[in-house]
Amino acid sequence: MDPNTSDIDPRALVEAMGDAVVVCDVQGSIVVWNGGAERLFGWTATEALGLRMDMIVPERLRKRHWDGYEQSMRTGQTRYANDVLRVPAVDKAG
Repeated sequence: MDPNTSDIDPRALVEAMGDAVVVCDVQGSIVVWNGGAERLFGWTATEALGLRMDMIVPERLRKRHWDGYEQSMRTGQTRYANDVLRVPAVDKAG
């Protein structure tokens, strides 16, 4: 690929990122799980893809998470807008 073109492969870009990238569909099933997510959470993409976010959302926070997620999917808005959040999560080891 010519570095001077605007042709960017989104999948390659997400995979090259050092940060964890986790993307879910409207139902909350994981559709993108990059190498950063593998390193952070311990689950491979093969293990994570198609599962719900419950695998990384602590049990005590799941109701709150899904209530907010469903509202965001319904309205197209989130109360956090562009804020960067620090949220607790669970890795494969628990």
